[in-house]
Order: sequence, then structure tokens, then C-alpha cells
Amino acid sequence: MNNIRSATVQAPVNIAVIKYWGKVDEELVLALNDSVSATLSVDELCATTTVAVSSKFTEDRMWLNDEETPIVTNKRLVNLLRHVRSKCKQDWKDYKIHICSRNNFPTAAG
Repeated sequence: MNNIRSATVQAPVNIAVIKYWGKVDEELVLALNDSVSATLSVDELCATTTVAVSSKFTEDRMWLNDEETPIVTNKRLVNLLRHVRSKCKQDWKDYKIHICSRNNFPTAAG
């Protein structure tokens, strides 16, 4: 495969009314207690993310709101990409990935 393959998704904003305090398990990201939240319509506020893979890409790259952000310093993302690659067909394992995400609301507002 020499062309770029991509997928784009939109996710709604979720606002916590009562937020959990802490995690019982940091690695699994399990909340210490329950929370109450509301999910808004994607017509109003959302995150739009496109993921592209290609054998022509020379490195994994990521952009958030049009600014490139390093992947290698994000341990959680590095682990996720390693896991995804472990599940890929053999001829896809060396493909590099580009992730571009945009929010139409303040990032990390909550």
C-alpha cells in the first residue's frame, strides 16, 4: 500500500457535573468514585479527529488545534500506538501514523 488511508470521527463534549476525585488504578485509568455528567450535541461542541496511516510517512506525528505536539513524550500515546501495531497485519506494522485533532471548545477546559 503506497497511498494514504484515513478515517475521521467526531466526538461530543462531555461535561462533568459531579466529577470523580482521583483514580483507583492509574494505569487502567479507573475512577475512585462515580461521577455525573452530560454529553452535548456534536452540532454545537465537538472534537474532530483524523487518523491517517501510510508507508510513505517517515515518522509518527500528531497535531492538536493546528499545533504539532510531540508523541515521544506522551507515554500513554506511545503505549497505545505500540498496542495497536501489535494487532496489525504484518505488512502494516512499519506504517507511520499522523493524528490531527481539533476542538471547537477550549482544550482541557474541565
